[in-house]
Amino acid sequence: MKIDGHLMDKQRDALTSLVTLFCVSAFVKRDVGRMRLERSTEAKINMREGHESTSEEPVKNCVCSKVYDPVCGSNDKSYYNICQLQCENKPGTVHVLHQGNCIPF
Repeated sequence: MKIDGHLMDKQRDALTSLVTLFCVSAFVKRDVGRMRLERSTEAKINMREGHESTSEEPVKNCVCSKVYDPVCGSNDKSYYNICQLQCENKPGTVHVLHQGNCIPF
């Protein structure tokens, strides 16, 4: 019976470690995503998919959704979502290559 108790202790320790790892990774992912979004957007007007700007400059004061939906731009830069891509670049200069982060070579 002592062996069974020892195995149960190991299983409990492993489960505790997994739960702790999951919680820590959730907080790290959330904070990294928030930092990327805050760094790239500084609030005043809303951009939406398909918005066409007549300006030759990137939109400086965008408010983008906090929904993480990464896209890879034609400049090989990953963006938090399509709104961020549109806000940071001159109209017509960078387009979405594919959904998801860019893969570095």
